[in-house]
Amino acid sequence: MGNRMTCMQIKDLKGAFACGSKKEMNRSSSMKKLVSEKEKLCQISQRFESFIINRIVSTRSRPRRSLSDPSPNDKQVPILLENIETKKVILVHGEGLGAWCWYKIVPMMEEAGMHPVALDLAGSGANNCININSITSLEDYSKPLMNYLGSLTSDEKVILVGHSCGGATISYAMEKYPNKISKAIFLCATMVNNGQRPFDPFAQELGSAELFLKESQNLLYGNGKERPPTGLMLEKDQIKSLYFNHCSSKVFISTHINTQLTQFHTGLGLQTPQIMSFLAVLNQSAIFNVTKPLIKLQDIALASMSMKAVPLAPMMEQLKLTPENYGTVKRFFIQTADDNILRLQIQEEIVQKNPPNGVYKIKGSDHSPFFSKPRSLNKVLLEIAQL
Repeated sequence: MGNRMTCMQIKDLKGAFACGSKKEMNRSSSMKKLVSEKEKLCQISQRFESFIINRIVSTRSRPRRSLSDPSPNDKQVPILLENIETKKVILVHGEGLGAWCWYKIVPMMEEAGMHPVALDLAGSGANNCININSITSLEDYSKPLMNYLGSLTSDEKVILVGHSCGGATISYAMEKYPNKISKAIFLCATMVNNGQRPFDPFAQELGSAELFLKESQNLLYGNGKERPPTGLMLEKDQIKSLYFNHCSSKVFISTHINTQLTQFHTGLGLQTPQIMSFLAVLNQSAIFNVTKPLIKLQDIALASMSMKAVPLAPMMEQLKLTPENYGTVKRFFIQTADDNILRLQIQEEIVQKNPPNGVYKIKGSDHSPFFSKPRSLNKVLLEIAQL
């Protein structure tokens, strides 16, 4: 009804343009342009409203499909979650990222009935209380996750999801709180063995840790050049080629669309659930398929503005993992087929050296499937949750 009223008002404005003095012609011309823009917005709004109505109706009438059924065009399919041990999922970001990187996954999981929680590790995302130069151990870096797990009641359990070097963080948590973790999911992550460092899987690409610390041009010396480096900060072009190689930047964005898509970013994470939901629907809509590359480009911009320096100490620390604690938690590994920072071959070696309970692969995904393949990632996460 609101859209019809807006369109009627536009017609009334058109009628008003038909009369007037010559002195008002210039002003009338400007008003016509304004009306033309309003008409376009009105049409888009009507199409979007029609899409939402049809989406709701089709969802209600469509039978539920099992997780094993293929999803046409990789579209999100309503999933019925039953008889699972826990619906609480803790999303742990990788190096340099923050809770903000899960903004597409959170509303999808909530829609399926899960209870996702995205955390900022120490010195990451919106957690500005800790300077990375003061982070000297994996224990320091993992405190937000440890505090959360420590606050759970004795009968509460969670599913942990760790991305990239977040794999070391959830491994540390599995050793400390094995009874509070239902299962652990390593997303193209550092699933290391006892005595290994989170850095070790990257050694094939970056060289030995000793060589890397001597020759890397991206190291930060927060405590002075005479002291060991404290952090690592990649250049923007490196971030794009390593983390987001499936997000093309060769698109043109109108000022209006660019403004709308950037409104959700505040510098401190996400704005409102309404904006998150709108972006999630927009990214799935057949009507608005044209916006998909724009949203992918926006992901690169969001990451470029939000990624922070990586504290080095946690990456260089040897983990102590025991069969009595770490070994009692079910582990699953999700591979990303087109990963430029943790190549598929390296991921295969990680799985062979430390076999998990199950291995999944997301085709066509770079190192950031929560951006490049969010629906495929969400589908796999929900499937593992029900095992």
